[in-house]
Amino acid sequence: MVALVTKIDTVAPSQVPEKLIAADQLGREHLAGEKKQADGFAAIIPVSAVDGTQVDTVADELTKMMPISPPLYPTGELTDEPEAVMIGELVREAALEDVRDELPHSIAVTVEEMTPREGRPDDRPLLDVYATIHVERDSQKAIIIGKGVSS
Repeated sequence: MVALVTKIDTVAPSQVPEKLIAADQLGREHLAGEKKQADGFAAIIPVSAVDGTQVDTVADELTKMMPISPPLYPTGELTDEPEAVMIGELVREAALEDVRDELPHSIAVTVEEMTPREGRPDDRPLLDVYATIHVERDSQKAIIIGKGVSS
């Protein structure tokens, strides 16, 4: 367990050691019965998120404490979501971006087909994506596709 003494930017530098000692005593009192924490906190870090003091130290300390484990995804994979779901979310985000005040966020996107565009170089491929945007009411269709356009 790690203790963070936060908001050190709001006290005089001479008061920080006092706060660290108080945190240490708290850890020794409340964690003494636990086998892994017999000596209190594993680390006590003074931090200020406002000015960034020791934020990197917190990340480094927590990273050191994390157990080594096998990768959760194969090399090169960033998520377990199918590509079509991610593309659908990008289309939904784009649809909402310009009409956020007019359209409820309850729209959904279904990716119907994704095909590689022919004639593209291997180092610059493109996908043609065919998607359906679903809205709650017919009156919302014009907001998405424009007035006078047939759906």
